[in-house]
Amino acid sequence: MRVRSSPLGADFPRERFLRTPIRVILETIEFLDNEEKRHFNLISSTTAKLCVQLVWTAYGFAGGKGPKPQVELKDFLPFPDWRPPEDGQEAGPSPTTRAMLSRLLRERRIPMPIYTELISPPEISVD
Repeated sequence: MRVRSSPLGADFPRERFLRTPIRVILETIEFLDNEEKRHFNLISSTTAKLCVQLVWTAYGFAGGKGPKPQVELKDFLPFPDWRPPEDGQEAGPSPTTRAMLSRLLRERRIPMPIYTELISPPEISVD
């Protein structure tokens, strides 16, 4: 049911699913879990940043004279201890996307700062 209800479910008709090795099914479920955790952490990161600022602001309004409370972004994420799996591949856009962005830059259709932002790998930290 887990695989069938996922975006990959359309790729697994009943006959193919029954002939798929259990190892592949387990790897697929692990992949789906990692993708869901990554997705939920990403969509919650803005709210987590707001919560950190809210805690610091509330501490200031409460008359706190010492240093700010030691709260971290990961304290407010749904999966604070989740780490992306290490697969040895460089994060960032695919080679095809890089080639297209380079072409747009050469044709002066996008400025250099936008190009560097799009090419650089995303910096997602849960520390």
